[in-house]
Amino acid sequence: NTQQSITQTIERHLENLLWSDHKPIRATLGTIRVAAWNILERQPNGIRPVLPILTFIKGSKEERRNSVARLERAMLHPSAVDAHARAVVQWILEALKTHDVVCLSEVGAPVANALQETDLAVSISKPTEHQSLNPSHVTKSGGACEGRTAVVARSGQVFPDIPVKVGTKIRSLACLRLKNTFIVSVHVPRMAGGDSRCPEAGGGLLATREALQTFSESMLAVGDWNGNVELIGGIRIGKTTTFAD
Repeated sequence: NTQQSITQTIERHLENLLWSDHKPIRATLGTIRVAAWNILERQPNGIRPVLPILTFIKGSKEERRNSVARLERAMLHPSAVDAHARAVVQWILEALKTHDVVCLSEVGAPVANALQETDLAVSISKPTEHQSLNPSHVTKSGGACEGRTAVVARSGQVFPDIPVKVGTKIRSLACLRLKNTFIVSVHVPRMAGGDSRCPEAGGGLLATREALQTFSESMLAVGDWNGNVELIGGIRIGKTTTFAD
């Protein structure tokens, strides 16, 4: 039947559905070798902002809309979501051969579950909390991203999340102690709730810095800052890592 044919087509092309709109970053900060990656959470409002700007989607407005819808269905198909989670875990295992720790952002339940099945030290934050009195349709229908972050290492001690509040959104940041340093996986909230963005001056950056400054220990905060981290005294590593922001 048609549904079976669609599933078979998706499964034949799984390797083309595992990508993220971000590239991994790698750096040695002090004595710690770290890799970080925004893995593009497989939820409707995680991938919808990305798909329309893909350069290979061409044609009339209606043709592009149909192509985006088909690609969204394929990427959110259970087979593709499961394959993405397994691919992320495999990438982490490879990264930990040459790095001390890996930080992930845009982590959803499938990846979180796959990580918990490994024998690695894993800190995974709570899902993002939405407190808007007028949530979006996607949020109400269960299509909103969980927006978790994760810190993964061969060994380490898991510590409680660090909450960051921006507008009506509370993002929890995963934390793990590696030797004498606390590693925090950062994904700065970019939306202030509903359809409004964070203040142009960088409300998300400032709120995250304030939350991290409550920590008195040695800390390394790595990830997707959704802004110029140099404005708050951070270090920008490499070139732009995404075509979506």
